[in-house]
Formats: sequence, C-alpha cells, structure tokens
Amino acid sequence: TVVSMVASTSAVSDVDGQIPKAAADWRHGVRRPDIDVVLVCTPVRYRSEISIAAREAGKHVFCDLPMADDVDAAKKMAETAERCRVVLACGSPDRHRRSIQLMKRWIDEGAIGDPMLLRSRLGREAWNAASGQSPVEQLAELESRGADLARWFLGDFEEVIGLDGPPPQHTAVAILKGPGGRVALVESCLRETGGEFSIEVFGRDGYAYAVGMEEDRGGERAVLGRRDPTAPFRETVVEFTGENTSRRDDWVRFAEAVRTARPLYG
Repeated sequence: TVVSMVASTSAVSDVDGQIPKAAADWRHGVRRPDIDVVLVCTPVRYRSEISIAAREAGKHVFCDLPMADDVDAAKKMAETAERCRVVLACGSPDRHRRSIQLMKRWIDEGAIGDPMLLRSRLGREAWNAASGQSPVEQLAELESRGADLARWFLGDFEEVIGLDGPPPQHTAVAILKGPGGRVALVESCLRETGGEFSIEVFGRDGYAYAVGMEEDRGGERAVLGRRDPTAPFRETVVEFTGENTSRRDDWVRFAEAVRTARPLYG
C-alpha cells in the first residue's frame, strides 16, 4: 500500500492505483499501519519533515529531487533512513530516458575518451503557481536534476558556483568543478519555450548529447560524434519514439530496492 503526499494532503492507494481514502493531514497517512511506502511529491520546503517522519514510522520513502532545501536536512534524511533500516530513494527519471542511457553507455565504453565537460539545459514553459511551489523551488528541482546527471556522468564535484536571474526570467545557472579539470554547466529556466531538455558531454576524443521534450510531448534522440583525423567527419544519430517510460522505470528501480532490502539513496 502506498501513500502519496502532495502539498499538505495525502492520498492512499493500493497496488492497482485505486484511491479509496484521502486525508487533509499528511501525518495521518504516515502513521497508518497498513502503509508500506510514502511518496513525497510536495513543494521542496515540506519534504524533509515528511520524509523523516515517514521513515521513523518504518515506511520506505520515494522523494522528488531535491530531497531537501538545505544540506543539513538532507544529511538528516539519509541518517534517519540508515538508522531505521528503510529504503530512501530520490527520483531520478532522467537517468532512465532512453537517449540519456544510450549516451551513458557510449561514454562508459570510451567512445568519447575521458569526459571533461558537461552542459545541461532543462526548462519548463512557465512557473506553475498552481503547483504550490515558488519559482525558486521549481528552479531548484530543475537544477538538482541537472546536477544529478552531472554526477552520474562526471563523478563527484569539489566546488559549486550558483547564479540566478531576476524575475520574470526565472533562470538559474550552476557551475560544478571536479578533480582533473572536469566542469559541468547546469542551466535551468522557467520560460524555456516548449520545455525542451538537452545534455551534452564533451570528451578528449569526441562528444555525445541527448535532446528531446519534457514529459511525453515528443521523441528524443542521442548523438555521438568522434574525432578522427584520418576519416571524414560523421555523427551517429539514434532517434527514439513512442512512450516515455522513464518515470515508471524509476519507480521499478525503487520497488526492487524495497523488495531486496537494498540501500538506495539516489
């Protein structure tokens, strides 16, 4: 049985997705003995409190990115999960996009050499006031998604520089610096036309990138370019069409961790 937290309310569903009950106070859902998993989909400012309470009640937690609005709260969330021996996962559906997974395979196989620079761009068509989140919170979600991909492709970083633009643009840029000169540039915007995503990785011997539309608004593609002074320039382009199953695949990853009692933090 799953309880989903959205803003200050909770809805309880069974494995078939039916919703027989709802409550105005999220604490009611967290305390229910028949609840196994808590999904935290609230604005960022509520996530750490709900997640910690859920884990202290013995529930597994699947939380949207970013998991908290400050570092200390995020550390406390992880510590609580370990102490209570439950699974904590941060949603990272971008890792399950078919185009991005193909990029990762190319890079892991050495197709572009040592990856040195990543540039990501994530956008939403506009700030959605109905979501209950401030523009800053929505930008934090986009920036954390880009930073998650940067760590996945380039490893951990040692320094972060953040910049933001004034309203009504609602833009943010993060520069992440890692060992060996690795750099990631993460750009987010709430006015990005069409809600396009793109991620590019440049290596010593080539580059790879993925581009497409947010959610299920269209296809996506992955592109690989290799530096070869002995041959004409060419790119490998792979187009992906059909349903985007990245969110479902992210949930499957979490469910498997719950079934196998395997620690999972992101």
